[in-house]
Amino acid sequence: MTRGQRNNNPGNIRLSSQAFAGEIKGADKVFKTFSTMAYGYRALIRILINYQELHGCNTIRKIINRWAPDNENATSEYVKFVCSDTGYMADEAIDTHKKDVAVKLARAISKMECGGWWDTTEAMKGYDLL
Repeated sequence: MTRGQRNNNPGNIRLSSQAFAGEIKGADKVFKTFSTMAYGYRALIRILINYQELHGCNTIRKIINRWAPDNENATSEYVKFVCSDTGYMADEAIDTHKKDVAVKLARAISKMECGGWWDTTEAMKGYDLL
């Protein structure tokens, strides 16, 4: 079981002062813990929507450059992976408000962050919790 699975945090969202619905106190000193996987996906999707609304991130490249910056990740490889998994081009305009788009992105990010693991059903439930 991956860290993201143990924490019900499929995006490996780091601890911060920003609180999310379903967030609980966990033992992990680096990443947030959620009460259910659906709430972990909800937080991931909420962040993706915020990236679009607040920072103008409306392409895979812009989203992943913010989500997984070069100082911590192989960002260009992350972008390629998400493009391959979702079917979107790196600079294609997308709308994270749309359920199908948000769930595809959340699934791809979960695969990358959790060693290939994802749960589309829980991602859809997470979107419905918004």
